[in-house]
Amino acid sequence: MNWYSAKIVFQIQIESVKIAHQFDESIRLIHANNKEEAFQLARKIGFENQSRFKNINGDWVMWSFIAVVSLYEIDKLQNGVEMYSMIIEDQNPDHYIQVIKNKAKMLEENPLENPVKFE
Repeated sequence: MNWYSAKIVFQIQIESVKIAHQFDESIRLIHANNKEEAFQLARKIGFENQSRFKNINGDWVMWSFIAVVSLYEIDKLQNGVEMYSMIIEDQNPDHYIQVIKNKAKMLEENPLENPVKFE
């Protein structure tokens, strides 16, 4: 059995919000015999994690699985092993750096809570 990291993408739609488009890119750890099995397991996770629920405002929120967009075999699990890497180009690097610093600060202040996603 081998370990893989899979990036799974979901679309998030909120009933009352007609303009905004939100997507969630989730990196999942998959344990499988081979890459084909890992891909199928990642797709299964995507479909199983689709959901529909009401938010605190009473609006329906739908998370729809779109696709598995990357799959990498992990040679061995150890401290510091790279699970995923992506190079980002941004027209406004100062804004990007500020967003990253804000996310890091929130994680540092609340390490046990899930970080809030914002742009």
